[in-house]
Amino acid sequence: MIRVAIVDDHAMFVSGLIAVLGRESDFNVVATYATGEQALADLDDRNVDIVLVDVNLPDIVGIQLAHRLQKKNPELGIVFLTMFSQQQTFGSRRLAPNTRFVSKDEDVPILLKSIRELAQAMPEPAYVEISDSKDDDAPAVALPLTEREQEILDLYRQDNNLVQIAAKLDIRKNTVATHLKNIREKLGINTNEPLR
Repeated sequence: MIRVAIVDDHAMFVSGLIAVLGRESDFNVVATYATGEQALADLDDRNVDIVLVDVNLPDIVGIQLAHRLQKKNPELGIVFLTMFSQQQTFGSRRLAPNTRFVSKDEDVPILLKSIRELAQAMPEPAYVEISDSKDDDAPAVALPLTEREQEILDLYRQDNNLVQIAAKLDIRKNTVATHLKNIREKLGINTNEPLR
């Protein structure tokens, strides 16, 4: 039996996940949490194999939550539930061996397969690579960017400013600024560091 916990603040989505996993004979949803802090406070007392983590939690970035959970329990499998359809990695920050990304738009069998692979200690995914970060607390993965975010990042790296990017993409300057903020969070880049 694969013991699963879910960390997601969207109640309807969580209910759907519980229903989907409940139809499978090898899954048991043992806990659900609406925030990362709830999960951190309670998961130590649970015998969980896999945690499904929404990357956009209200109180903590999902990737940071996963890092903290896996620091306590390195054997814990994490499946990031994302709104993104594309997995993009940057530099040496790659998927950790016991981590998967699954888009919320994916078909149910893809999610089930990802969970089962982690639980059965299947071979590591092709994206696995050790981080070269000297910070022991740094997460070993980077969140995938959306196509729009990648487009904005490419223009930014070509020395376009906010106004120029907004004009080229026919969007508002504030929208560009929001995308750049999200890109920094996903890549784990400090606001004072250049996006290069």
